[in-house]
Amino acid sequence: MICSEYGVRESQCVVRNRYACPRNAPIQGIIVSCLIERADDYYNYLRTQLPRRGQMVFTTRQRSVHYVVTNQGAIDQIVSPECVAYGRDPTTAITHDSLRSFNEGWLYVALEGQGDANAQARALGRLLCCLARTFNIPLSNILTLAAIDTRYPLVCETLPSEALSLMQRCLNGEEGEPIPSPEPSCCASLRNDIALLLDRINNLEDRIEQLEARSDPMPLINALQAQINALQSQLGALETQQNSIQNWVTTIATRLARLEACYSKLPECMEQRPCGDAHYVIGACKQYVPNVPQVVDFETRVYDPDNIVTTGPAWCAQIGDGGVARTYRVQGSVTIEPQRWCVGKYVQLILEPCNAPPIVVASYVVPSGGFAPPVVLTFDQIVPVPAGVNCCARVRIESNDVTNPFFRVCQGEIRLTRV
Repeated sequence: MICSEYGVRESQCVVRNRYACPRNAPIQGIIVSCLIERADDYYNYLRTQLPRRGQMVFTTRQRSVHYVVTNQGAIDQIVSPECVAYGRDPTTAITHDSLRSFNEGWLYVALEGQGDANAQARALGRLLCCLARTFNIPLSNILTLAAIDTRYPLVCETLPSEALSLMQRCLNGEEGEPIPSPEPSCCASLRNDIALLLDRINNLEDRIEQLEARSDPMPLINALQAQINALQSQLGALETQQNSIQNWVTTIATRLARLEACYSKLPECMEQRPCGDAHYVIGACKQYVPNVPQVVDFETRVYDPDNIVTTGPAWCAQIGDGGVARTYRVQGSVTIEPQRWCVGKYVQLILEPCNAPPIVVASYVVPSGGFAPPVVLTFDQIVPVPAGVNCCARVRIESNDVTNPFFRVCQGEIRLTRV
């Protein structure tokens, strides 16, 4: 890919009807413009199909560009230089002759706003230097969009001075040349080994010449030739190993540059959780009467970014939304408060898994020795939710011990996780 040594990376995000290949005119210049939105939003815009000719609506947004320089100094190639990227809206690109000529023979570069201006200017300077060298573009043909289209002079009227300065120094060979990948120490050792082998080969060849001058030297010559062949095989293996190591070093340097670009965007992703997950706990003691399956109210929210839970007497986790099929893992626990219980009586947890029959997921039967607190009922259940279903999941608690008019639950939690 052109200018990859200057940090250009490829980004495939443009639908086919936003550019044309191949171009019908030689590249003669570069036009720099500014984005009015974030680069990621612009890439999403480029993924959408353009409407048909009869449905086009005039817009000042660009159809596509060849390169985007992000506000952190990364350089993305959106459209290959071998293709035409239409720099203005569809109507202008078709009907306006002057802009049509710019589309056919020019490269478009867009700058993302509101970021590290110094890093972006340095990246822009490197990119302009590489493109100018590659396509032999004069400095007079490196323009801003405002210079050729006076209808839109609001942004990017002039190029950043630091980018121009760096580009000029780069073109003069003073600064901005690609930094060669560091050579591993093993390469120097291999180079020395190769030199020694070449010396040995030369010595053997000299001996062969001396033997050839004598009578009947063939047996010794054949032996020496066999040694030469073996040494040449070793030499070829060492050269292959050296090339492999050099390619490995180049690959690591390229990946390191990509990782550094990704690292700058890491903080905005660190706090994200999977969609549809929730965690609730019991924050206050609750009383439940015997012989009636009653809904357990996990009323205190730990996290629920998508608001799938409704708390209260009819506690409900909305895990089916009528869309695609899903699978949830429902797990948690409930602690029963100590009191007088009769031997053989039970207390159990019943899971209502959306639209499926209820499932007894945990139970406790009072042993002959009597109630032995604390009693903790735990559960862990996989719940499949088919597509096209709108339903709730909830947990009920039930006891058949009527010794007391009620029993209490003061601790418990429930976690819902999409799997």
